[in-house]
Amino acid sequence: MPTTGTEPFTFARLRATRYHRTYLRDLTRLDYWACDEENNGQQWPFIALEIDHNGDNVIDDELIFEPAWQNAAEGGECGAISNQGPEMLDKWQFWDALRTDATGQFHACWWSVEEMTVFPPGFTIRPLSDYIAAHPNAAIVNLDGNHGGVQIIHGFAENITFNGWVDAFTIGKDINGSNGQTSNSTITYDFQQR
Repeated sequence: MPTTGTEPFTFARLRATRYHRTYLRDLTRLDYWACDEENNGQQWPFIALEIDHNGDNVIDDELIFEPAWQNAAEGGECGAISNQGPEMLDKWQFWDALRTDATGQFHACWWSVEEMTVFPPGFTIRPLSDYIAAHPNAAIVNLDGNHGGVQIIHGFAENITFNGWVDAFTIGKDINGSNGQTSNSTITYDFQQR
């Protein structure tokens, strides 16, 4: 996550390492349930993916999926198509970070840390399929063997109390051999009963 090195950010983060070199185009599921009791008014638990563009296993970008941008009021045109939310305190809500249509296009709204002028957060946010079109070989990459490129994060703001939960974080990938892996998988990380 971007910082200037001086902010006292508070956050909780879970990482998964098993998706190293999974192409974004091969994702079939990426969703979770979240419930927030307290936050900064905008930041519910969110997904961050560390991305390599060219196959050198170096992190070139970080993509962010936030529930706040998934509706028309906060996420503009992209949010209207993603059509999720609005976020509500004290209520379990399902968030689909792909929003796949019948043609396989991903309509959930994501923003880029490194390409913020082209893929910004906010009202002009863009769908994941636009990012894949710009970077067709974009793949999830691990920072190292202990720090997975798939993250679910709650918090990451200064001097704010965050109190919430994530459950049933599900990731699916369709393996067609394009990245050297040969079996499909869908895994749900079930942390608690809802």
